Amino acid sequence: MNKKNLYSTFNKPDYMIFGLLIVFPLISVFFNVWLALSELAAGVGYIVYRFLSRKKHSEQLYSYLQSITLYLDEASKESLTRFPMPVTLLSSKGDIIWYNDLFHEMLSDNKIPEIFGKNFDIIAPQITIGQDSISQKHDITFLGRHYSIFVMRQGGGTKDDFYCVYWIDITDTRNELVKLRSSRLCMAYLLVDSYDELPSSVTELQKSTFITRVDVKVRAFIKSVDGILQKLDSDKYLVIFEQKHLQSLEKNKFKILSDVREISVDGFHATLSMGVGCGADSVKDTDIAARTALDVALSRGGDQAVVLNKDKYTFYGGNSDGAQKRKRVKVRIIAEALMAHVQNSDNVIIMGHKFADLDCVGSAIGIAKCVQSFGKQPYIIYNPRENLSKTMYASFMKLPGYENVFVDVLQAPRLITENSLLVITDTHNIEYVESEKLFSEFKRVVIIDHHRKTVQNAIEGAVINFHEPNASSCCEMVSELCESVPHLRLTRQEANALMSGIFLDTKTFTERTGARTFEAAAYLKKQGADTAEVKEFFKSDIESYKKQIDIIADAQVINEKYAVSVWKDAPFDGIKLIASKAADEMLNLNNIESSYVIYPEGGDTHISARSDQHGNVQRDMERLGGGGHRGAAGAQLKDVGVNAAYDMLIEVLNNPESEEK
Repeated sequence: MNKKNLYSTFNKPDYMIFGLLIVFPLISVFFNVWLALSELAAGVGYIVYRFLSRKKHSEQLYSYLQSITLYLDEASKESLTRFPMPVTLLSSKGDIIWYNDLFHEMLSDNKIPEIFGKNFDIIAPQITIGQDSISQKHDITFLGRHYSIFVMRQGGGTKDDFYCVYWIDITDTRNELVKLRSSRLCMAYLLVDSYDELPSSVTELQKSTFITRVDVKVRAFIKSVDGILQKLDSDKYLVIFEQKHLQSLEKNKFKILSDVREISVDGFHATLSMGVGCGADSVKDTDIAARTALDVALSRGGDQAVVLNKDKYTFYGGNSDGAQKRKRVKVRIIAEALMAHVQNSDNVIIMGHKFADLDCVGSAIGIAKCVQSFGKQPYIIYNPRENLSKTMYASFMKLPGYENVFVDVLQAPRLITENSLLVITDTHNIEYVESEKLFSEFKRVVIIDHHRKTVQNAIEGAVINFHEPNASSCCEMVSELCESVPHLRLTRQEANALMSGIFLDTKTFTERTGARTFEAAAYLKKQGADTAEVKEFFKSDIESYKKQIDIIADAQVINEKYAVSVWKDAPFDGIKLIASKAADEMLNLNNIESSYVIYPEGGDTHISARSDQHGNVQRDMERLGGGGHRGAAGAQLKDVGVNAAYDMLIEVLNNPESEEK
């Protein structure tokens, strides 16, 4: 606020006259010095006169306006005049018609002239006087101090109503609150992701050196935030520091993550996961927030920091594929728990995500095999109108034992009983399941998924949550479950279905593979999987291939490392699958780290995104409301055109930053 402009003693015509009174003597001095001096003296006299007269006028106006309260009863007038806080009276239009001595002192202390007759919007333009509400509370800044003001309507709702504004100075309270918040404790749990995954070729001396170097980095980090450290285990730390240091950590995007990643042994790099809790009302709640944040960091693949401030998540890092921490014993426990729930159910409904792909369908078939081995009837929900695996569906519907397994999503409700079990594969986001309405009918839900966890719309309360973000695919996870079930023998077609999901998500074993991926593939091979037959699921017709080439031909290179293509024509059958294939293909272009295909579908705009080991499309898509994996992700933008979606994507690519949820 510019005080001189708002509360100047003189108005604009006065300043114009003053300017002329100065200019005339300057001109006259060239002709007659005495004339110039006379004009100057007259001008100074006029300015002094105007100043004194304006001041006297303001004082008279102040005295006069105080008499406005005469229409109030004597008690009300006395109450307002002697009220122990500043009070301002406003007309029905918001004009200032009176204020008490304390408000007058506020103006005088800041050398501000009287402001009678001015509209209240010169003080708080964001407040609208004359609204229907009887009482309003606002926090504003005025003359360098912070106030809570209460605007109270007086009268019976007529044009003669006026408003009382009560001022409460909260500057000192607010400053103390800022100090208190900055001195609040933050708690953080740090976990060395890669500690248990060191190669067997690493010697004990190398391992000890590796651990020591990580420990040195962590302790240097603690020193930088004036925190205290408790080492809970060989690979886990508890850190406590003041919240005022959190801003600097967020500003440098938790540099400790990249510092630790520089440590390597035998080509194996260290990674760190961190969960930070802050903003809670108690130390206990802060500890719970930190533990929750660490769980989220690990469920998203590790090598990242997650800050949980009250209910808001902020993510940093996540630029590498996490180490596989899935244990055989865990898979066996999951298999036993699944068997127990299946045997206590009337039937088992298996449902994947919308536009089911080979990984979704293949994993559903694997779960159906497990359910059959437990002696229960499985049903796989599918959408014959919208899916990306029509060839697989068609081949299995002809097989013995699968004639009644596949059920149209529209016919599924008739199968549900009070004791039905729902198994969701290849997603954990309620917005992505094939049917949210169908999901809501179940009391017990099992989740099997490998996508990095989202904090929005994640399914909660599952009786079993088999979530492994470091698995290559959902089919890899289900293959291990099948291997853990006693006496289960897959047919060649079932093994092919599971293998196709691994093929799809690893791009034929070229990305996101680990030792467990190849072990799962070896198991499927022993069960009769034929890679030549698996490739049949990936073939497309000539027209689809031509459209894929058209999408690639329209691609633009952004910032020398991103390939972006926009399909602006009308959507066609199978566009989702073709867009994902085109995105995969664009990664073969020189220097391209990430590729994106934007296309219309179903009235909305979709983005299919892929990246190599240098990019992270999951982070990009989450900023647009989507999700997925570091190497494969997508987003669905409702009520957004393809051109607007393109602009939104370019904004994300040009401004990489942390994610907030």
